[in-house]
Amino acid sequence: MITSHEKPDLHVGFILCDEFPLLSLSGFIEALRHAADIGDTSRKLFCSWSIMEENLKPGLSSCGIPVPATSRLLPSEQLDYVAVVGPLLRNIDHVPRAIHDYLRKMHDHRIPLIGLCTGSFVLADAGIMANRTASLHPYHVQDFRSRHPNLRCLQDRDYLEDKGIFTAPGGVSAIGLATDLIARHCSDAQAAKAVFQMTMSHQQAGTMRIDALDRKRAGDYRVRKAVSYMERNIGTPDKVSGLATRLGISERQLERLFRSEFGISPKVYWMDLRLNFGRWQLLHTSKSVTQIAYEAGFNDCAHFIHHFRKKFEQTPGILRSANNN
Repeated sequence: MITSHEKPDLHVGFILCDEFPLLSLSGFIEALRHAADIGDTSRKLFCSWSIMEENLKPGLSSCGIPVPATSRLLPSEQLDYVAVVGPLLRNIDHVPRAIHDYLRKMHDHRIPLIGLCTGSFVLADAGIMANRTASLHPYHVQDFRSRHPNLRCLQDRDYLEDKGIFTAPGGVSAIGLATDLIARHCSDAQAAKAVFQMTMSHQQAGTMRIDALDRKRAGDYRVRKAVSYMERNIGTPDKVSGLATRLGISERQLERLFRSEFGISPKVYWMDLRLNFGRWQLLHTSKSVTQIAYEAGFNDCAHFIHHFRKKFEQTPGILRSANNN
């Protein structure tokens, strides 16, 4: 039980450009909110956030909804990250010089910066993206290359980290980036809680990549895709051969990639992922062991208990009883 928590482990300050995309902001902050507390009371215990504007003017989103500022521009000592949510491109030339100056100042103070949606344009215009690669929505790639022909960009990544600068195309990719940062600064459990609370159906999730239930970060993009698929299909695990087919590689190649990245096979990794998910549910929900076993992709409770005891050296019931006590 948490009795006190003096300072959140993760504080993100947001800068909103005129006509910014609301989903990029709300998705990121909702992930922080769910990870910030135990339960759903929205206390800022583990994570906190600020909407920064020097004159405390509200930011106008592209859908016309204003978002109030909660603080003036904060000093670097109070921030772990600064995220700029970019404008519609028709407003990119009207981003105030003060924003560019503030971003450069934070960069000089070694505060990691985040560009959401066209926020990557704002970072590039501020001269911060030199020798770095930006992750962009395909719709913006040509405009970025025309505006910054000497800078690199990619359009097939949900987000990129490059020398202390993070860029994401916006939309649901902001959630994936947020959960990654939550896991780094808070805990795997808090990142998993954010994903669990914001779960969408398989059809809705589409190609969303959220790395939250296991924090082994992969360098190879094919492994990242495989892990993402595993996370989205915890309750309906597939055969490794079927996963390899989805990725367009052989089962043997997938096996080698996983052993190179993690030292274990994809089959073991997937099982660990399901068991970690089951363990988190035992500790954070009141669901029955049978229901948790089903949601973790086991056909019956006995198989779940067998594998759980093998991995954690105790039964689900003992774990839950010890936690409750």
